[in-house]
Amino acid sequence: MQDYPCAQDVEKIFDVLCKLPTLEFFDAEHLKHIIERAKLRKFGPGEVIIREGDCDRCIFFLVHGQVLVSKGNIRINSLRRTGDIFGEMGVIDGNVRSATITTQAETLCLIVNADELYGMDPENKLANQVVLYKIFSEILAARLRKMNDEILYLRKELDRSHAACKKA
Repeated sequence: MQDYPCAQDVEKIFDVLCKLPTLEFFDAEHLKHIIERAKLRKFGPGEVIIREGDCDRCIFFLVHGQVLVSKGNIRINSLRRTGDIFGEMGVIDGNVRSATITTQAETLCLIVNADELYGMDPENKLANQVVLYKIFSEILAARLRKMNDEILYLRKELDRSHAACKKA
């Protein structure tokens, strides 16, 4: 793992983040403010970024690379798109990390402490939080839809298996 100061890469990262649909509600000034207070961290393959059960207030934006999401050593998901976000659940509910995130390839993440986001503009604190939670809700809704599809598939497979057992 290696940290890089973001200040020198603000414009480059800004260009990437501006194109992300999940961040379209932040104006340019807020995005630059976020990037200036963030860290860029490079991880090698097989490194743990988040460990299930740990506690912190960081949100991770995938700049490039690929990460595996697992819970209790069971693979849940893989994230590989620029702009994929992880670590948001612990920020939302204040609980410990619910899953482990491990790199599958060399990976670069923009890491933002949620406290920085909440305090970045005291005059507009509530508006900033609304934008942040809109982003979180869109991410979680997409993940819930995917999970529902997977549960439906597994239930159908289970029903087929039960039907086959009854015939035998």
